[in-house]
Amino acid sequence: MGPVHILLRPTQTSLSSFLAAALVSVSLFSCSDSPPSDDSTLPRDASGEAIIVPDLDESDGSPVPLHIGDPCTPEAHQCGIGQVCLRLKEGSGVCTLPNCTMELIETSQREDSCPEGSACTEVSIVGPLGYEYGRFCLRVCEPVTDHNPCAEHHPDLACSPASIFATGHTEVCGELACNSDLECNLGNPMDPNASCDTTLNLCFLRGTPEADIGSPCKASTECGEGQYCLPEARQGDVVYLPGGYCTKVGCRYGGPWACPEGSACYSLGAAQALSLCMATGCDPKAPEESDGCRDESSPADAYECLVIDAEGVCWQPPE
Repeated sequence: MGPVHILLRPTQTSLSSFLAAALVSVSLFSCSDSPPSDDSTLPRDASGEAIIVPDLDESDGSPVPLHIGDPCTPEAHQCGIGQVCLRLKEGSGVCTLPNCTMELIETSQREDSCPEGSACTEVSIVGPLGYEYGRFCLRVCEPVTDHNPCAEHHPDLACSPASIFATGHTEVCGELACNSDLECNLGNPMDPNASCDTTLNLCFLRGTPEADIGSPCKASTECGEGQYCLPEARQGDVVYLPGGYCTKVGCRYGGPWACPEGSACYSLGAAQALSLCMATGCDPKAPEESDGCRDESSPADAYECLVIDAEGVCWQPPE
């Protein structure tokens, strides 16, 4: 069997569903606003058969099993009861709990069935037969700007703000860590698309210099340096972010995710879990065709100049 590894890249279906749900219930806040209080007493509803997680701290004298997010060897049975060793790359795996229930961001209840400290994550499994998809519990993380917080638990994983798209509510240790530019460019030194930040162990796209926040896109390589393409999403007959939207994900964390000139950081959704850079500098008093925002022909006038904290922001208005 050839090499198998995971990519923390949500499927087009899951990303479209995430964006559609977020935009339907959109609430925009500047990142300086205080987030709403979090009711930690909400029940954890599995929306179906709950996964019973054993108490791994109890020992009967046998070797202590590894916990979710710990490194493992795919050929060995080292992980906890009910867990599997998900292969990351040749000779390296991570302990996970499979077949979990995903969080629904449009509801206030907690559907994520993973144990505390982990989150249900949709991943692409890349192997000899192509792409397959699965849902696994991975360790939760919080991006920081001075080190890779996942390295403490697993040397081959890193914490990317964009991983929130694969869970719907939090970041996880699921991005393959890099230590050189070659690991970002699929081993091809002639490919200039990405470089490795060896402090964070994350790959960042060099991008297209002339692309600004808010530019149309189909792929992140069409956006500016370190930016991410939110692709056009559809739910039934409704189109969200027509033509795509270049942004930076996780701007609340600053550092390489901070918003460039001509944009500002805002949180999306009632829970404010997702922070994005949005294009600013438009004129909310001007006619839509000349307000400084992109106007798409289908659907007509999709992007409007919204006023947020007295700032003109180009974004699709909530329904």
